Amino acid sequence: MLAPLGYKVLIKPDPIGETNKFGDMVVKGSDIVIPKTAGERAQKAARTGTLIRKGPSASHGIEYVPDGARVVITKYTGAEVKEFDGDEEYWIVNDEDVSAWDMPEGWTPPQTEEK
Repeated sequence: MLAPLGYKVLIKPDPIGETNKFGDMVVKGSDIVIPKTAGERAQKAARTGTLIRKGPSASHGIEYVPDGARVVITKYTGAEVKEFDGDEEYWIVNDEDVSAWDMPEGWTPPQTEEK
């Protein structure tokens, strides 16, 4: 399994979406819908995926995001890579390029101990 170094994060991209009866793009396995009227601009603005691992120096808020969370990253960032021993595709991006995550309702970040 690939392990990101430094401030990088490893993301498994979501499958390509399908079009609903209204012509809107629906991301597989999610409730995310990109309206037809948004056209290519919205599709190029961001990508979605699942956070697999964080590098040891990852910060910018990503340290609170649990592995397995769904995330949104900017479209033209990072590198697309394949595992050394398989065909699984991943993205390696900077921690600051993760724009948002699917935060469960009522979630609060873990409290740190004051010294």
